[in-house]
Amino acid sequence: RIPFPRRIQLAMRLILLCGFVLISGANTPVLRAALMIGLHITLKSCARRPRPLDTLGWTLIILLSIDPQGLSQPGFQLSFIATAAILWWNSIRERESRRLQSMAIPVKNLANRKKPLASLAGMIGKGLAIGFISTAATTPLIAEYFQRFHPLSPLLSLCLYPLVALSLILGLISVLLGLICLPLGELAAQPAILGAQLLFELLRFFRTLPGHCYYLPSPGPVPILLFYLVLACGMSKKTREAAVMIAMLILPGLLILNLLSTVDKGPVLTHFNTGAGSAALLE
Repeated sequence: RIPFPRRIQLAMRLILLCGFVLISGANTPVLRAALMIGLHITLKSCARRPRPLDTLGWTLIILLSIDPQGLSQPGFQLSFIATAAILWWNSIRERESRRLQSMAIPVKNLANRKKPLASLAGMIGKGLAIGFISTAATTPLIAEYFQRFHPLSPLLSLCLYPLVALSLILGLISVLLGLICLPLGELAAQPAILGAQLLFELLRFFRTLPGHCYYLPSPGPVPILLFYLVLACGMSKKTREAAVMIAMLILPGLLILNLLSTVDKGPVLTHFNTGAGSAALLE
């Protein structure tokens, strides 16, 4: 949104985007987001109207052409599946909204404008819906790779977002001021540190809530495939009711069976490998 001159707008935005990718470490979610933004603004500057799902597909092709083995990485899968589910859900909402608007009688009344509280409630509802969609889309993979399920993650994401945004903005301000005058940068860093501390305290609080996390054995490929088939059917209006019925009948049963199978059967050895380091936990 920086008002660059029109002739150099695209080039400057792409340069800033590349700089952000390099500073942040260029991991998979950042590359995916940066490529999507870069493709989107490039196509818009060429007088095209790109669709977000198409942009995500081209981003997937580009990243796989650079590193085909990235498809087997959990971060790669989680990032793309969560983004695809959110974009798919948004496209359905927009289509339904256009259909309802075409059926409604237009009324010009200033009193119908949304009040601030209604707008805030709408934003909170949208944030919870996005958190729920991304959680639903990634739950099978998280259970497969990390053997756990977080039912409170949509609420946690909604609470964490303002603190993450605040910490990033204040941190960027402190870096820019530090380049000009180091004491000013250090002064601006104090609110950023406070925001980060609040972030960790919120995470610590959520860990104390009952039912914040359930440990599960790996579900295997068949339940995962079944889950995504039901989720895909739920995205379509024609099969939504059937998908909800199947989900209500099958998915709770699978969850209960997985929870019952986690009875203590002796020592458990868990190996963590993050690429930059590894550790083994014997329970």
